[in-house]
Amino acid sequence: AGVFDISEQPFDIIAVFDVVHPENGDIVYAEDSYLIQWTKKGSGITRVYLEYSTQGGADDTWHFISSDQDNMVDNTGFKSWNPVPANALSRNCVIRVRDPNNSEATDSGLSQFRIKSSLTITRPIDSTSSWGAGTSHDITWTKKGDIATIAIDYSPNEGLDGTWQSIATGINATGVPAEFMKWTWPIPEDITLTTKGRIRLSVEGDESDVTSVSGNNFEIKGTLSLTTPDLSGISLAVGDPYSITWERYGAISTVQIFLSTD
Repeated sequence: AGVFDISEQPFDIIAVFDVVHPENGDIVYAEDSYLIQWTKKGSGITRVYLEYSTQGGADDTWHFISSDQDNMVDNTGFKSWNPVPANALSRNCVIRVRDPNNSEATDSGLSQFRIKSSLTITRPIDSTSSWGAGTSHDITWTKKGDIATIAIDYSPNEGLDGTWQSIATGINATGVPAEFMKWTWPIPEDITLTTKGRIRLSVEGDESDVTSVSGNNFEIKGTLSLTTPDLSGISLAVGDPYSITWERYGAISTVQIFLSTD
């Protein structure tokens, strides 16, 4: 008879998972869809738990990605995360894949990834926008993610470094319906006139690197308001002097005056 020995205790042969994306500094945008990917070794595991943590994988910080009754997903190696939760903004996120029947068969990737908010300016967006000094106009935007407050800056020179000027801070963005994502800018009467205006939105706080800059230059133009004559029925005598007066908004250096008799 041959010489042999049998191990005294049974042991497990477990599945091996490897999270491919997101991990290791990947950026995932809140309220968008994202394709989670992993590799797998071992057969017979048809469903797995897929979870995320926004606190680096600390105990009791894991949330199921699947909304199925059993909280599991098919073990296909990919799963569309749609949508990524708006309230999951964090720089310390981790994805975990695990076997529901063996807690030792699990993987949470190489390192952490980020779930990030986003902003998109919707007005002004094109070069046909022309806003007058001394008037008021709505700056509008869309957002993704639970952003708390927003700051707005203005540049008169295409957004070049050193040309940004703060025009608003602390604008509430929490729980604001889409139709109210706007701020009315009372454009100063003495603002510098330009055809190269740009607007920039920035998230305040931990997401301060989330910005949106209007895609095209827009115009800030001077405005005039005639003050006299301003009433019907005024009679002017030929040869007599008459003072024509107006108010000027913006750095207008010269004006032309026209007369119409019709």
